Amino acid sequence: MGNLYWRGDNHVQDEQDKNPLPYAYIYPHVIRSLFFQLWGKRRLLFGFVYYFYKRGIFFKTSMSGDGPPLNLALMYYPIDDNLRRYLINYGAFTRAPADSFNDVKVSDGYALCRYPPEYQVTDYLYARSNVDFQEYLPAISTYIGFVAVSSDQGKLVLGRRDIIVCWRGTTLPIEWFQDILCDQVPATDIFPDSKALVHYGFYNMYTAKDSTTTYNKMSVREQVLAAVRRLVDKYYKADPNEVVSITVIGHSLGAALATLNAVDRVANGYNKPTGSTTEYSVASFVFASPRVGDKGFLDVFSGLKNLHLLRIRNAQDFIPDLPPKEILGYSYADVGAELDIDTSLSPYIKKATFMEPHDLNLYCHGISGYQGKDRKFKLAVDFDLALVNKYNDLLLDDCKVPPKWWSNVMNKGMAQMDDGSWKLHDYVPDPPSDDVSENGTK
Repeated sequence: MGNLYWRGDNHVQDEQDKNPLPYAYIYPHVIRSLFFQLWGKRRLLFGFVYYFYKRGIFFKTSMSGDGPPLNLALMYYPIDDNLRRYLINYGAFTRAPADSFNDVKVSDGYALCRYPPEYQVTDYLYARSNVDFQEYLPAISTYIGFVAVSSDQGKLVLGRRDIIVCWRGTTLPIEWFQDILCDQVPATDIFPDSKALVHYGFYNMYTAKDSTTTYNKMSVREQVLAAVRRLVDKYYKADPNEVVSITVIGHSLGAALATLNAVDRVANGYNKPTGSTTEYSVASFVFASPRVGDKGFLDVFSGLKNLHLLRIRNAQDFIPDLPPKEILGYSYADVGAELDIDTSLSPYIKKATFMEPHDLNLYCHGISGYQGKDRKFKLAVDFDLALVNKYNDLLLDDCKVPPKWWSNVMNKGMAQMDDGSWKLHDYVPDPPSDDVSENGTK
């Protein structure tokens, strides 16, 4: 977690935008003239734009920044190396909440973050799993993600101030149960004027709150909208001309929550500073995302001009196909653009089975080396191969990396005291502020 260091920007066009041509705004009059001259020779036009695109001539064409849509990154394989680095960078952020999740049941900090915040992390986020099966699967508040912001140094590299909202994937059994609650409900808290229907389990987790709890007097929706609004107001007040972007990322369950949050944020104007008409661009990068809503939800998404979403999916991963497009009388639709990878082509990987293709580290490995459907897998950018075996046994023995080598914390949080005795070393984070109006969500 922490600062963002990224060189180069890429902006991917949503699949709902059917215009096959990229746009550019470097020397607009020159580009516009060339566009019309070359329109009759489309092959030449694509070649011309792609040549300069590959050399980084198009600037600020980023899903996370200002600039017009550029769909060449999805039209051509191999994937542009800058886009690979971009996605792997956000993949690293997405791994952080799962790696720091406290899974020791006897700990006072169970289901919370194991470590205090460092770097530029501004807020931890807590969601309420409200499905209660008494002693079997009791309702619980859990650490689900965080909000962070790029530092001044990171801003110089990025060319903008980037606010990140990161959501982790499914960890606890009760969260698996939330995942399968695929009946649809009206998203009235998010879209009161729309007939959009969304996945009940995801929506419930996003909006649930309980005044008797420590961490969910506010829903995670209220927490995250407030946290980002505070940052947006802070930087707008300091410099109204500063370029600010909001990036929402997640994996699996977190990808579904990220999708809900990104659409919610733009649809309800939470990407604007308080009292201002300035609208900051929102991008969402979601890994292995299940489907979230129906055609009505897709319509809401498609009508939001300052929201861009990219879904990354592994060919062997079945989670992005869930819920099925038709189930129990409900219809589900995909939103955003899709980037396909296939890790089965990697020469470093054993045959992955069942849930293994869903692993986020394997996704990042695929992003680093996938060259296209009929091309040889070749690592193009840096990604530590050892991470593929962090939670699984996926690497061939020749790679000499032991399987499942990561534990969230050594000795389950037990620390040795000066007298030689051992005690559970707990970190229990402070709960979020329950002053909703102060947080900017009312």
